[in-house]
Amino acid sequence: MLTARTRRSFPFRLATLVLILLGPAFAQGPEVQVTKDDTVISRSCIVRIPEGLVIPDARGDGVIQIKGDHIVVAFAPGSVLRGAPVTRPADALLGTGIALIGRKDVEIRGATIEGYRVGIQAMASPGLRIEGGSISALHRRRLSGGTTAPKPEIRGENDQNEWLKARGAAVWIEDSDELIVRGLRVRDAADGIVFDHVRKGLVIDCDASFLAGFGLSLWRSSECTVYRNALDGCADGIETPGETPGATSGGVLLARACHRNLIVENSGVAGTTGLMILGTPPAKASQDSAICSENWIVGNDFSGSRTLGAVLRIGTGNVLAKNLFHKNAAGAVVLDRQDQVTVAHCQLEGSGTEPDGIAIRAIAPEAGRIFNNQSRHFRVGMQGEAGPADRASPQGAPLVVADNEWHEGQTALALRGPVKVGWSGNLVRGHAQEIDHDADAAAGLSKQGIDSLKLSMKKITQEAKTEPVKARPALRSPGVLAIGPFGPLEPK
Repeated sequence: MLTARTRRSFPFRLATLVLILLGPAFAQGPEVQVTKDDTVISRSCIVRIPEGLVIPDARGDGVIQIKGDHIVVAFAPGSVLRGAPVTRPADALLGTGIALIGRKDVEIRGATIEGYRVGIQAMASPGLRIEGGSISALHRRRLSGGTTAPKPEIRGENDQNEWLKARGAAVWIEDSDELIVRGLRVRDAADGIVFDHVRKGLVIDCDASFLAGFGLSLWRSSECTVYRNALDGCADGIETPGETPGATSGGVLLARACHRNLIVENSGVAGTTGLMILGTPPAKASQDSAICSENWIVGNDFSGSRTLGAVLRIGTGNVLAKNLFHKNAAGAVVLDRQDQVTVAHCQLEGSGTEPDGIAIRAIAPEAGRIFNNQSRHFRVGMQGEAGPADRASPQGAPLVVADNEWHEGQTALALRGPVKVGWSGNLVRGHAQEIDHDADAAAGLSKQGIDSLKLSMKKITQEAKTEPVKARPALRSPGVLAIGPFGPLEPK
């Protein structure tokens, strides 16, 4: 497992386009027999590994080390890069399967990797393409009765690869731009696909499901597109109470200074949490903020979570649109210190036959708009509340909640503490009361509406082969996924 880090920015290379156009012809290089650790590959080739061979990674620097540029490394059918016997426990797996650092325009095609802590690790390698393949049976911590030993939540920095060292991953890519991960299958791992300081990456048509961590994680990564991937059933049995439930596993994670990413038409059902966008304020006045901003989350299915459908914490300009939040155990959406947030055209449905939980909970909101959503069977449809430190009357524009439908609950709008909320044009049916507010919230409630309810959607130009949304209907309710000794068990 490599740990060095060098911050660099690379332009997109013409050679990447050449690889795309020539495709399989580039893979018709010499055949390389991989039979030992520290095998160096510096030119296009076909990798062949004898059946049943186990090759441990002794130094953590990769069994296969790619040290060439503008090359295609293709695995021959049936070749498996295996780091440990299948009988070895998951918490004893170590090493890295394939490693590359400082390379340009490398394509890894059809790799099958098992039995390591990390499947593929790439650093400072712009233009990387991972096409197809399967990575499974990687390092995971041992769980017991739905709990485990203390495990790091998303709190501190990851600039020294703390997350990688603590958990491992199927694919870990850092300090790289203009990259593609397409059609990869991941099973039985801690984390699936991780981007760390990546710009303009694409993840498409992958299935990273039934993992003990997150299906997809972005750390300090921006302008990436995540389109039509299955990230289902990612749970570790840890359901952390309090401010940030589900901070160790789930479908999609965006953490610390993630900006202008598109997360479109993915499935993240039956995880601990469907979606987490976690920014942080600067620890000191002299430090830069690590908020997450202007991320568009459109057309995804975040249903059946063991806790919440989505948590957005400390950010500005983020958009949730046309997403499905059905039967999440602890509520649908939490907006924690979100400025100029938009939640529009989402479908939110409670988890049981009796109204329970909160559909949309906004903590210390600053402006923003919530419109044209349909909510059904929640105890509270919309709740606005002041944060712990917000004692004075709020300043600035209100959070406008307009033209939504609130069906079958107890209270459509609940306000707690000094918050500013505009409430206009909402359809309320089957509720005991429309509005409930305490004395501190009364002054902040108004009838302000939204001048224009239009939402200009971002366009995806990539062509996908899969349609993961609603592809696993049996998982769209909480409590149907079993957790085994090392993570979730994929239903047969």
